[in-house]
Amino acid sequence: MLLLERRMLKKQLYFLSALLLLVGLALAINGCDYVTGKAVEFSFQVPARAQVIKDVSPTNAYGIFALNAAHVNFIIIDVRTPEEYADGHIPSAINRDYNSPTFRDDIDKFDKNKIYIVYCRSGVRSAAARDVMKELRFNNVFNINGGFSEWVAQGFPMVK
Repeated sequence: MLLLERRMLKKQLYFLSALLLLVGLALAINGCDYVTGKAVEFSFQVPARAQVIKDVSPTNAYGIFALNAAHVNFIIIDVRTPEEYADGHIPSAINRDYNSPTFRDDIDKFDKNKIYIVYCRSGVRSAAARDVMKELRFNNVFNINGGFSEWVAQGFPMVK
């Protein structure tokens, strides 16, 4: 008989524990402070998407180019002068002269969520352009190390 009573008591304790757990969950889900009974406000912030701002080799840049060339969210920006651009550039690249007094404003008009490759002749101006884009909170910017000179030297496509 004592064994049967212990089993019943044990079952009752399990039931009581489960009931208390359910009441606690209901209070938590309801969002009420159990002391004051007032609704508790929860704030939830989605963390900002991390920026990907980096220098890449011409080979890696070509890989990015090949994977994204037909994608509407992919833009190549040549930051050389219009004369340098006219002498040859990467296919589908648009020209925004880094030395232009309106460069920062011109770049700021672009969609910050697209994927960008920036380049110049040797990589110096495009590194500075990359930094401007980082300050302006662009999400995906890739600067070609060695610039257009290294791109051409490695035999990647160009347009004249």
